[in-house]
Amino acid sequence: MQAGSLSGGDVQAFSTRILVNGVQRYGSWATDRELSGDLPAQVVAVSGVTQATGSVTWFRETDVTSSPMQPWNPPEWLPKRGDRIEIFVGDGVTEWKLFHGLIDRTTGSVGGGFQSTLIDDYDRTSADVEHQALLRSMPPLALGGTDPYRSIGLHPLYFVDYALREARFYSTPNREYDTLLSAPMQGSWWPHYGLLESTSGSALNTVTPWGLGRSNGGAVYLPAKNPVMGTTVQMSVLIAPGHTGAADFYMDYGSATDHIRLSVNSARTAIALVRGVEVCRVVMGAGTVVSLLAKSGTISLRTDKGATASGAFTTSGSGLSKIRVNTDANASVGGFQASLPATATHEHASTTWVASARLDTTSLILSGIIDASPAIEDQTAADLLNEIGKATLSAMWIDETGVFQWAPSDALRGRAPVRTVTTLEDVLSLDWEDGLLSTASKVTVKYQRPSITRSRWRTTVLARGGGSQSLKSQDEAEIFLEPESGTHWIMPSYDFLEVGGTVGIWGSANQPEYSLVGMYFSADGGETELIGLSATITTAQLGPQKALVKYVAGNWASNVEGVIKTSPINTNLWPKNRDMELPRLVGRGLIEYIDQKAVATGAGGPGPELVHDAGVWMGRTDSTEIPLRVADYIAGQTAVPEPVITGLSIVPDPRLQLGDVINIQSDLFGVTLTALITSVSTGHDTSGLSMELGVRVIDVARDSMTYAQYNQTLEADLSYAQWQALGPLPQSYAEFNNE
Repeated sequence: MQAGSLSGGDVQAFSTRILVNGVQRYGSWATDRELSGDLPAQVVAVSGVTQATGSVTWFRETDVTSSPMQPWNPPEWLPKRGDRIEIFVGDGVTEWKLFHGLIDRTTGSVGGGFQSTLIDDYDRTSADVEHQALLRSMPPLALGGTDPYRSIGLHPLYFVDYALREARFYSTPNREYDTLLSAPMQGSWWPHYGLLESTSGSALNTVTPWGLGRSNGGAVYLPAKNPVMGTTVQMSVLIAPGHTGAADFYMDYGSATDHIRLSVNSARTAIALVRGVEVCRVVMGAGTVVSLLAKSGTISLRTDKGATASGAFTTSGSGLSKIRVNTDANASVGGFQASLPATATHEHASTTWVASARLDTTSLILSGIIDASPAIEDQTAADLLNEIGKATLSAMWIDETGVFQWAPSDALRGRAPVRTVTTLEDVLSLDWEDGLLSTASKVTVKYQRPSITRSRWRTTVLARGGGSQSLKSQDEAEIFLEPESGTHWIMPSYDFLEVGGTVGIWGSANQPEYSLVGMYFSADGGETELIGLSATITTAQLGPQKALVKYVAGNWASNVEGVIKTSPINTNLWPKNRDMELPRLVGRGLIEYIDQKAVATGAGGPGPELVHDAGVWMGRTDSTEIPLRVADYIAGQTAVPEPVITGLSIVPDPRLQLGDVINIQSDLFGVTLTALITSVSTGHDTSGLSMELGVRVIDVARDSMTYAQYNQTLEADLSYAQWQALGPLPQSYAEFNNE
């Protein structure tokens, strides 16, 4: 609910204001926004993204009847596609924003009026999204050896945040100029930019105003560049209000002792240190963002609330080698990045950032840590957000101010009511429905459990060429390497080594950690092998798990063929590696998904079976806890048929928003309904402001009873008349007065 108090409830008391590109315009308007979902109406669960829309019928700004409005040579202002539009409603004291979006289309007729349709910024989610497959426990960055696996943590919100960033919605600051490292830490240590070298501790997710934070662990990153100390550099990080521990962020220059360090203690005081010696400190107070800038021998600290401090330091001239993060059990941090600011506008940039996305993490009952995530390709941000939202029963929408909101259904269900509307004063109409189809006899959650292969070594064969292809002189062949359906590659090596007849080397093909291309030449079907012939082999990575290998044959004798396999006879090849199909792609592991299901416990209702598809976003190898929770959450609301509200018209309250919870109180009905707002339709014309709500009922409190209802609460053999006869007997006023 937007802040502020209403000065009066009369419909005519509201005024409206329309801004197009910041300039006030005039017209009548209507807007619609809703939370989508495919579960029965009596279930308080919503998911997916729905675009807010609207329309404006414009008023002419001049009364010149001899100049009709038309788009070729308009006599006055005419809205254009893509213009920014904002709609406000006020009551004379306070003003609230009801729409933030764009002009989509304008139509009109000569001699008539003209009107525009409106959309919010949902179209930004059409941005393409790509991401490699991940494991909660990733192989070490270095091949072989004894380095531990990297415990990155993996929560679906990591991918929600990633998709939103691709669509330019940011719950933590967007990437700074010339980024060295960007690690939003929304449910994972995995960086969006830079490399994760190692992790330590048993890191935990924390609840923060921006989504998820990190505590109780550490991470070591390799930056994208290695500038020397003395180059202008900065670090920025978000510190949650609930941070009561210690967090340290190091930029190591050649060694762990030659560093610039940002430390935030349990009192939420940020301290800058160089080689362990304090340079300056600043109290964060109510601030959330703190930035450290090292420039020209001076370190400055700044928070998003404007607090600053600075001090001098001595540079060493060593190159930046690693960036480290350490957090204790009571820390709560996120949105960490390091960068190389080039101008004054880049300096402390994150301290002026304004959130354009908010992830509600007050409840994570319906989603949890997953063991693996698939490679993401050929998807838009909207595709991925809808997929995860539907799986985890999470609502998402762009609010009236243009901020992208994400909230799990159970978190919405648990919100406190923001106001009470009454049938006596506020409700203009209320439509309802009562039926059996909102119930389910059985609730099943389908999900995909990952089967994981992983290795410290790069020895897992991910793909091979097929079909034993052969070429003749000047032929060409292209071979695509991609995984089988339902299979995803972990850290594939696209650095192919060429072996065979073109280079005269076969022995390297015995090394299982190499991805290979090559071919052998023969003029007699492989009985003997020819050498010294030419062919051109090129490779290209086409996506997170797709590669193209192209073969172009040289000018050979007519009886020569080049076979895209290893030699069947070359003794430098181990027997098992002879006559092997090429190309060969290897990596550090792979994921295969297996269909599983979880069935809710308890008795069902009279309706049909309800099947919810969670896909890969609840996949654990050791637990069915999350899919069972989701099944039970749905089953708990579909076991008994309940009446639903199908329409609600109220005296307008421009403060109400999607995701708000309200009480609907009726002395006439004898009930108070607690309901989640799932749609808001608002309009303004010459008759004033109007508002229609869509709601899902969360709870029903009966404030009074009929005689029949009261009888049901008594002992089975005691009616209301019998209970009344027990006394005290009714008295007249005179009888009562005499006592």
